[in-house]
Amino acid sequence: MKHHPKAGPLHLADPLPSVCPYSGLPIRTQADWVYRNPNGSYEASFALIGQRIALVIAKGYVEDADMRRAIDLAESIKAIVLPGSIRYASIENFTQARGATAEARRRYLAYTNRLERLLGTFVFGLPPFFRLSFNLTRRLGLHRHKVQVVADYRAAIRAAIALTGDEPKQHPRLPSQLKIACTDWPLSIQAAGDRRLGQPPPLKASAAEAAYRDHVDHLLEYLGGIDPQKPGIPQRREVDGGRHASLEPVYKAIESMKTNMDHLVDQQQHTLAVLNHRRNELQLKSAALERQNRDLRRLLQHNADDNRELEAGVVRNAHGILKPLIRAMRDNRPTPAQTDCLNRLNRQLDELLDSLAPRLDSPRFNLTSQELRVARLIREGFASRQIAARLKIGIRTVTTHRMRIRTKLGIKGQRRNMRTCLLAIPDDDFEAKVPP
Repeated sequence: MKHHPKAGPLHLADPLPSVCPYSGLPIRTQADWVYRNPNGSYEASFALIGQRIALVIAKGYVEDADMRRAIDLAESIKAIVLPGSIRYASIENFTQARGATAEARRRYLAYTNRLERLLGTFVFGLPPFFRLSFNLTRRLGLHRHKVQVVADYRAAIRAAIALTGDEPKQHPRLPSQLKIACTDWPLSIQAAGDRRLGQPPPLKASAAEAAYRDHVDHLLEYLGGIDPQKPGIPQRREVDGGRHASLEPVYKAIESMKTNMDHLVDQQQHTLAVLNHRRNELQLKSAALERQNRDLRRLLQHNADDNRELEAGVVRNAHGILKPLIRAMRDNRPTPAQTDCLNRLNRQLDELLDSLAPRLDSPRFNLTSQELRVARLIREGFASRQIAARLKIGIRTVTTHRMRIRTKLGIKGQRRNMRTCLLAIPDDDFEAKVPP
């Protein structure tokens, strides 16, 4: 038994497979079986499924000239693949179609009614307004052959096989749906017998049919002017007792439906506009807030630097002016009362200095003993070469200690003088701890 591809969704927008996965019938098509207008707004491609099922795939918006050329191509293809008296069914895929002008729809209706060998047509994927006009012409009986709107390709191929009996000679394993009698078609394969191969009933030109055709032409012309992509509806004159007065409820229903669609589209566009506006506002506010945060951080950093400079200045003045002055006054043999005042002043000055800056050997700085020695020598004013000679270490080691001391004391930037920062840190045992 010949194996066929596993059944699955048939995406007709993609290149057609060589075998239909739902029926096992071969699919025949060629590169020149495609009509495409110069501006690329409409395309019609054709294929043959099995021996008696024609497939038409329409894309875009079709005008009368495009419909005429597509019909000419379809006739030339059928003369090759469906010669003689072979009767066939047609499947038409409008999934990617956007609509058609009223003239194109009338030409399509006139063409299909001239087809003597066409058993029936199964269409799916119709655009909303195209579907409305298609169902209208079908219900008014203006199609000479059987026309049925189905849900998808699978339903269409089932119905076409039931109508034509065009099944593969070797039966592959197919989906279970194909084993069920086709309920979409009023006549099954067995019940139809030779009736499905008989000549279609001739068209009867009657007054009622003429009236139907007139109504349909009028309605198709109105529908052809409606663009689902644009707001508004065509201007028309109110029907008042004329020959189209019976269609007034249909027109009003179509206008109401189009108005509701436009209203929904307007609401959606308004909502999107509001969301975009608010998103832009939030982005602007976020950017402004970020700028304010940067300015605030910069200001706080400046304030912190100013405070440190101020504290350093106070500490320097205390150690450079007040402390020596107190020692000088003590050396001048003050009275007991003056000594008591000097002691209280010295204690308060020490408390103030402790609150402004911790001592150099404070655990807060976490300096090692060697780093503490280097820091005291830097504070005293020794250069790196002199420090290396005093501590008997290399210049590179002194440089490494200086970098670590800067990091631990929070001295950022090469422009900040480390000796100035170290002078702001009190160290009562400084002179005693510096090596001679």
